[in-house]
Amino acid sequence: MSWKLPPLNALRVFEVTARHSSFTRAADELCVTPGAVSRQIRALEDYLGKPLFDRDYREVRLSDESRAYADELFTAFARVDQATKRFAGQGTQEQLRVFAPITFALRWLMPRMASWHARFPNQAIKLINKGMPPVDLEAEGIDVAIRLAGPSHNLKGERMFDIDLTPVCSPAYRDTHNIRSIADIEGTTLLQSSQRLQDWQLWFESFHVEPPESREILTFESSSMAYETAASGFGLAIAMRPLVEDDLMSGRLVAPFEHVCSDGNAFHVVYQHTARTHPAISGFVEWVCEEATKRRPFSSTEAAA
Repeated sequence: MSWKLPPLNALRVFEVTARHSSFTRAADELCVTPGAVSRQIRALEDYLGKPLFDRDYREVRLSDESRAYADELFTAFARVDQATKRFAGQGTQEQLRVFAPITFALRWLMPRMASWHARFPNQAIKLINKGMPPVDLEAEGIDVAIRLAGPSHNLKGERMFDIDLTPVCSPAYRDTHNIRSIADIEGTTLLQSSQRLQDWQLWFESFHVEPPESREILTFESSSMAYETAASGFGLAIAMRPLVEDDLMSGRLVAPFEHVCSDGNAFHVVYQHTARTHPAISGFVEWVCEEATKRRPFSSTEAAA
């Protein structure tokens, strides 16, 4: 078979430019100048005998025909990438590198890894949580990230769940301090993370009350440390409810109040556009979103238990 192929480098430049809808962002990804991108696009248009973009002084826009062409090129490049990785990696197992904040990893992701392994028993996974978000997936070689920020111009993503805030403590602490109403918080020890200093204030404001004046506040490096301190029987922690649901179900923690409030954020799972056809990445995204849908709604019986 005789292949009729345009210059492959020009095709690659067009696919990246189409994905970003920007010569400048394409140049950033390809580590070249915008002028070099423009020259490659012109060369491809000359070869094809028709324009690929509608240009004006503000932006470049793809026609429907050009968008369909770019999508097919994306699929072709993705297949070449996967075939090359399979060939180069024969006899070795490629790890899926997943970034998650430390509290999310400890409190939500790791307890569900048995479910992941049952579905994908031959897929190795490496959890990464050093540093603080935002994380640069491409620069740090990360396949998937779980973070508060959603999709961006070069990242696709799915919303997992909103962040609802609620105070939690051990059953013994609730009973010892007779915590039944917001007035009972007076005199308790409040626990929080240094990364989420606004959470208690948000919760009190959503109740339309001022925080108690005579209160002690202990601040920890991570939310997970605050939750564990509360579970040990000391203090009342302000918690991201999705990350303490397992403890609420087991009875290690209780939520004394039915009232919850949203901080306006949500956890997302994000990945690079170029990875959307990778079977391990698409499998992880599908699995983690399924796990996120298994959340239980808040029940007033938990507050009264």
